[in-house]
Amino acid sequence: MALNQNTNMPDTGKFPIISGNEVTFIYKGNAETVYVAGEYNQWKLEDRMSKNEEGVWFINKRFPENARFDYKLIVDGNWITDPLNEKTTCVSADNINSNLIMPKYSSDHEKIVNSQVPKGNLLKNVKLKSDYMGCSMNYHVYLPHGYENSDISHILYAMDGSEYLNYANIDRVLDYMIHMGEIPRMVAILTDPNDRNAEYTISRKHYSYFIKELVPFAERNYLSPRAMIERSIIGVSWGGLTAIYIAANTPDKFNRLLSQSGSFWPKDWLIFDIISKADVSNMKLCLQTGTVQDTEEMNDALAKLIESKHGHVEYAKYSESHNWINWKGHLNEGLKTLYSGIN
Repeated sequence: MALNQNTNMPDTGKFPIISGNEVTFIYKGNAETVYVAGEYNQWKLEDRMSKNEEGVWFINKRFPENARFDYKLIVDGNWITDPLNEKTTCVSADNINSNLIMPKYSSDHEKIVNSQVPKGNLLKNVKLKSDYMGCSMNYHVYLPHGYENSDISHILYAMDGSEYLNYANIDRVLDYMIHMGEIPRMVAILTDPNDRNAEYTISRKHYSYFIKELVPFAERNYLSPRAMIERSIIGVSWGGLTAIYIAANTPDKFNRLLSQSGSFWPKDWLIFDIISKADVSNMKLCLQTGTVQDTEEMNDALAKLIESKHGHVEYAKYSESHNWINWKGHLNEGLKTLYSGIN
């Protein structure tokens, strides 16, 4: 029920108040001005609350019923989390946002992470000295449960490996999906950049390290020498750009990739020129993007380009934004799509 200047605040016990696609944000306290701002409006101070006869501040908004996004209240110029909403997102150690979850929002991530399936083994912070990078590069290795007793041919490479571990629990996602038979048994190489701004914005030096040093080393050490290797690669934002850049340059090695909210503008949108000249006819590209302050338009354009060159695109959009809550929430869906049709 929407509030107005004359209605009393309903005692629902849950805030914000949600009914269908209508949301009422509430603030109870003394103030001269109160605003709500969030990912839905690019954090702009344009949604000013009104005060009703009870002295309660409120504003009514409409959002898609499957939306999820972060927001804050701005009380007399001070940005605060919503005191009435217990749901929060930890963006960083000193930045916590309130979290709006609409009734039809869906994610299996929490169920997956808390499942009691057998756990694989995680080798953390392995170092590989790189001649191309001129330094040691860090990565982590995921080995599935029962790895020692089986020949494994599938290997997954993930950009921003530490973040996939820390924010998306990718090791537990792989445990669950392998156990449930949703994806094949695989090794995962979770690789980290040293300088993300340089390495994940179409870097030939990083590409050479990845293809000529990391891939041969990983597959020589973690896969059976008899394996007919099947490779996949995933990434978020610039990591998605890097995954696509690598695959476009080595279609014989990488033809399955998942890009979550890929951000394709670096070097004056160079990836579009690279794709236009590449053979992507055997590429299976899974794209995911949010529709709230995310990379929807550039992903629309990339999907159209790859399809025009007879590549295969699976494209999913979510009423969410450019953050790890979005990416972790739909990682399992992306992996399931990526490996569909593989036993």
